[in-house]
Amino acid sequence: MLKKLVAILIILLNCQVIVNARAAESIMNNDNCFLEIKDVDIEQGLIIFKDLIGSNDAGILPFRIGWGVMNNMEVGVKIPYVFIENGDNEFGDISIYQKFKFIEEKDKLPVLCGGLEFNLPTGNIQGLNEYGNSKLDFKLFGTIGKKVSPKVNVFGGLSVNFIGAGDATEFGYNSGINYIVSTRCKLTGEFYGKEISSESKVNIASQSYISPGIIFNGNNNITVKFAIPFGLNNKSADHIIFEIYNFTTEF
Repeated sequence: MLKKLVAILIILLNCQVIVNARAAESIMNNDNCFLEIKDVDIEQGLIIFKDLIGSNDAGILPFRIGWGVMNNMEVGVKIPYVFIENGDNEFGDISIYQKFKFIEEKDKLPVLCGGLEFNLPTGNIQGLNEYGNSKLDFKLFGTIGKKVSPKVNVFGGLSVNFIGAGDATEFGYNSGINYIVSTRCKLTGEFYGKEISSESKVNIASQSYISPGIIFNGNNNITVKFAIPFGLNNKSADHIIFEIYNFTTEF
């Protein structure tokens, strides 16, 4: 499986042309930014959860490929590789998603987007069920955003995830603000989390975080995102380290 992912990445890199890097508002959740038609976005990085499972750390090597079907429609697949201190190290559940832009931002109207995501039960991660569920998860999500000044953008979102074919329901939320430092750099602040209806049934905990971060658009194709969310309840990780790289090309 890993060899196939590497081969796909090499093919896409060899087929690249110079296009604008994919814009981003949120580091932690879905946002209101979309790819141009025929653009492909490859996302890789490292996410480390400190003291998430007892005193053990956990980490994810996220891999996502998104494709711009239209200027207001994007589809993609997510394939996380999960590693747990003193535990499992393997691929987690594969997810496929589709998102739409329903309303363009103009005048006093905010941008309004939404979509759906299927989390397929392909992983088997002991101790981190949200990446190794034994049943299909189905998520609906919506996002909203508005530029309130030349340098400030606000955004937010809600989601509902039917975990384990309905064994439990996860309600997700996030809100945030961007401060545009320059054409290439923006600072972010986000508050996000999730509430689980039946934690014991699916062994997934309700969590909430506050996260400062930075988004840097490099030359042409590259976007770099870095954030350190801090847990706000005793079921959250102490803190998380996010380091994400996006490469955008036309395919």
